[in-house]
Amino acid sequence: MCQLTGMEVSNASMYDGASGLAEAVLMALRVTRRKKVLISRAIHPEYRRVIETYIDPDQQALVSIPYQNEEGRTDDRALEDLLSQDVAAVVVQSPNFFGVVEDLARIGRRFTRPEGC
Repeated sequence: MCQLTGMEVSNASMYDGASGLAEAVLMALRVTRRKKVLISRAIHPEYRRVIETYIDPDQQALVSIPYQNEEGRTDDRALEDLLSQDVAAVVVQSPNFFGVVEDLARIGRRFTRPEGC
């Protein structure tokens, strides 16, 4: 990369979505100091596997949010049931693994917690 760009130093991190997502999950865990991440089952399985390799299962929990079989969307009711004070992040992909565009604005409005939660 240095030869290609003519630079003296190069960094090769975050070249793919899976590692970028895993780093975002780790940052959410660090910043919030919470121990649980909710992740949609409609996220690409390889992305989920990368996140599983990054987190420490003895220290943090990765909880799957089911999707609606008929539509292929993340199940809002299940997400609502899983939300709790120890959730550091909710991970949803759009378009998701099935090619369905998730309504992220609606999910954000519906599941954003009041300040201090």
